[in-house]
Amino acid sequence: IDIRFILRRLTGVYIPYVIIVFLIEILSDGLHTWKDIIDILDGHDFWYMTVLFLFYIAFIVLWLAFKNRHIRAVGIILFTIVMSCKMYTMEQQDFWYLSNPAFALGVLIALYEPVIRKIPAVVNRIMAAVFAVISGIAVYSGLFVEHIWKTPEAKIQSEMWAVFGFTLFVVFLGTSWKRYDPVLQFLGKYSLYIYISHTFIFMWIINHTAYEMPVRFALAAVAVLAVSIGLGTLINLGMSRLNQLVDKRRKNDSVDK
Repeated sequence: IDIRFILRRLTGVYIPYVIIVFLIEILSDGLHTWKDIIDILDGHDFWYMTVLFLFYIAFIVLWLAFKNRHIRAVGIILFTIVMSCKMYTMEQQDFWYLSNPAFALGVLIALYEPVIRKIPAVVNRIMAAVFAVISGIAVYSGLFVEHIWKTPEAKIQSEMWAVFGFTLFVVFLGTSWKRYDPVLQFLGKYSLYIYISHTFIFMWIINHTAYEMPVRFALAAVAVLAVSIGLGTLINLGMSRLNQLVDKRRKNDSVDK
């Protein structure tokens, strides 16, 4: 963790987020006060960005404070639990905390990747199949089984297990099937743009076209993908250029010293 790491997070996530949201707000006439601007800058209206920023801060603090891999692992788990419980008690909507274990799992998998790589390929495939079934059951029950949850707490617990199941399904599938790598890389590269832009584009198409709903849905999906790839490509090129300029400047400063 150094200044370069932090700069990469800014150019890879934060600055693109700010650019896209400002574009959306300008197009929808949503900027009227300084509070509107501040809400954009701190991710106030985008739960995923707020959660992501908090995880980045925790990650940086833990990695600077501790060198031991196991202490870092315990730290990120405790942070995830505390943050999620706090969001639950604040009565945030469930998606503010339900997906948080996926962040923690991602960090843990990175920490223990050397161990995970030693798992036999056949075991990876079996585990991918097991968690695929778990994910399928979760999706089916959520969509088609009425009154499956007797209490709100039971619903949250069930959805939390679905998060674990789907995340581990992706992990074992990605580990055992190398052809899946391009899919993961694509999602990693453009998921931020898809997340931020999809609501605005979807609602615009719904409100400005007269086709049947399935057609409008399909058009929105194609439009979201096209816009996300286009914006992502342009912004990533700009951020890559900015990173190069910063690296060059730091290198020159280092030589001067």
